Amino acid sequence: MKRNSKKIIILILILSISIGFAYLSATLNIAGLIGYKGNSWNIYFDNVQIINNIEGTNKPTINNSKDEVNFSVSMGEPSELYEFSIDVVNDGTIDAMIDEIIKTGINSNNSEYLDYTVTYINGNNLTRKDLLTHGSRVRLDIKVSYKYETTTLADVGTNNFSLSIKYIQASDDANPVDNYYESDSNNKFTLFNAKANTLSNLKIYGDISQKQYQGYQLLKNDGLSTPFSNTSFWNNHNSTSVSSNGWLHVSLDNTNGTDTKYANYFIYLANVDYELDTDYTIYVEYKNYTGTDGAVTINQGRAVEPFASSSNSGHLNFDSDSTDNHATSTKAGTLVFLVHTRSSFDGVTLALRGFSSCPVGSAYSVDLRMTIVKGNTRDTLYSWEPYVGGVPSPNPNYPQDVNGVTGTNTIKISGKNLLKFTGTTKTTNGITYTVNDDGSVTINGTNDTQYPSIYNFSTSVPLKANTKYYFNGKTVSNNSYIVECNYKNNGAGAWSAGSFTTVEATNANCYISVRIGKTVDNVVIEKEHFFLEENDHFTGYEDYKEKTITLNLGNLNVYKIDDYKDYIYNKDSEWYVHRNIGVYDMSIPTSWYRSSTNSLERYAFVNPFVPDYYPRYKLYSTHFLYNSSLSNKTGYVGFVSDSTNNNLYFDFAAYNTSTTEDFKNWCVANNPKIYFRLNTPYDEKITDTNLINQLDSLLNNNLYDGTNFITVSSSGLVPVIEFDYVHE
Repeated sequence: MKRNSKKIIILILILSISIGFAYLSATLNIAGLIGYKGNSWNIYFDNVQIINNIEGTNKPTINNSKDEVNFSVSMGEPSELYEFSIDVVNDGTIDAMIDEIIKTGINSNNSEYLDYTVTYINGNNLTRKDLLTHGSRVRLDIKVSYKYETTTLADVGTNNFSLSIKYIQASDDANPVDNYYESDSNNKFTLFNAKANTLSNLKIYGDISQKQYQGYQLLKNDGLSTPFSNTSFWNNHNSTSVSSNGWLHVSLDNTNGTDTKYANYFIYLANVDYELDTDYTIYVEYKNYTGTDGAVTINQGRAVEPFASSSNSGHLNFDSDSTDNHATSTKAGTLVFLVHTRSSFDGVTLALRGFSSCPVGSAYSVDLRMTIVKGNTRDTLYSWEPYVGGVPSPNPNYPQDVNGVTGTNTIKISGKNLLKFTGTTKTTNGITYTVNDDGSVTINGTNDTQYPSIYNFSTSVPLKANTKYYFNGKTVSNNSYIVECNYKNNGAGAWSAGSFTTVEATNANCYISVRIGKTVDNVVIEKEHFFLEENDHFTGYEDYKEKTITLNLGNLNVYKIDDYKDYIYNKDSEWYVHRNIGVYDMSIPTSWYRSSTNSLERYAFVNPFVPDYYPRYKLYSTHFLYNSSLSNKTGYVGFVSDSTNNNLYFDFAAYNTSTTEDFKNWCVANNPKIYFRLNTPYDEKITDTNLINQLDSLLNNNLYDGTNFITVSSSGLVPVIEFDYVHE
């Protein structure tokens, strides 16, 4: 995706830990790892996890002494956020506390554009005398953001940020830190040392989403067709079926043929208003190529094949780039073609020419998606977007829905054992697996086949990236059987019957395996071995535990704009939505008037009566794109807010709506809406009895003793939940 913007480079965030024994004696202040009368002092960084990444940014690295973490990130988009988390571990025998926090990097040259924060994972600030008890760890959350309020992309160069945290021996007045939960980007909370009590101070926060497009795509949604030549065995010949996200599926079957099949086919790129003597760049994405012997070739020997609407064909009106870009055996990629229209032409449709061969007994398919951009943009890889009129969207002809948290939302509470035993009594490859009443499994028989006997006793378990796990498996000295789990690291299979650390997000599949040629006689696998936890060591078996609460919000929508969020909460035993975001229906008659400033012959309309709008703050609209200024965007459809009051200025250029009455009529017919930050938040009482009962159920459900996992999922946008709970 192309942007005419300068980059902001943020380099090397350094968190360094200085450590000392300020209270062991009056003068002792020693940095480093030392011992003192049988005690040890060992504080270090561990377990980096990226929460919100930016493309092209490497994972933060911890130095060899584990007292410094470094990263670099390049940012160039307002509202971009880079976020990761990291543990501070006290692996010694002495309690520690924060003595000093020094933050550098934000200054008058960059504070308008950039911000970075370091908090505990639950959002609490780090403060002096925060306690870090021996044998414990706290998790920090590091965020670097390019502020959304920034209206002009500026080059503020390279910025070095640092945060130094100095730990010393804890004093009696050290502050306990409530850092007993963490959350990840998959809306999963991990609660440590919980007591079996109910939640309190529950809040369910809203979110917002809208598809917004730049308008560079010239190929209209109905502009693809695939008539084929000299073949009858393409099963979708003459198809015009294209998926909602632009993919065209092409398949070829020669499994029952008698000889190799060859076919030329053409993908017509119709409904494009080509201009004379102009460059156009065509992007062809392809994926899911399933052929083995056959090959899909796009552009055999020439970049494009233009065709006239008459019987004429060939390079009648287009000059094509001579570069032979084609796809043969790769599974996915993007091809880029450049064409140039000549000085005059009539009724021309551009087509991509493909050539395919398929040997006897083979079949394959491929998915294709096309983007056409005006100009020579070969050096920029444009990602596909739908046709939205050639201008940014949302716009009056191509509106986009604004969505909040709504619909069906599910909150699952489970214990520390990640494995849900689902095994049943069965026989496979000569081995009988019998599930006993106490949860153990007895195995009997001889595996006299050519393959191991595999007994899967649970569904696959999602695992997080860069995370330590322990599977309480079992191995035996004669290697007759093993209880282990299988997962992937760096794309390759990995196995473990003990502790392991993931590299990427993956799934664990746990099973009993009896080796080839081995006999087992009434071997009992105790249920303690059906246990997987998020830890680097075994902390004791517990059964799998789970409870699920469903919240059906119905038509209730809960929104947010930046840090201002609606949220559901309980007050005096009743449920409310605390509204920070307002929704304004433009179809309701209001006091519109024509702007007195009508530069560049554009039609601008003003509405001074948006209720309780917080001036000059980000807005969303179904039919208009919000901008900081429209003064230099001739022909652009959008709106701005006044800098001092709640006026909204709508630029309606090129829509032949020159009077206020015309604009009002258009609003009534099209029902546009504005989503905005309220100047004065308010509470909206929830009256839906079913939803109230569901919220009460969530609030009144007890947690489990020990470790709890709370996972939030939704049919749409996933809400963020916040709560208090009792822990040891």
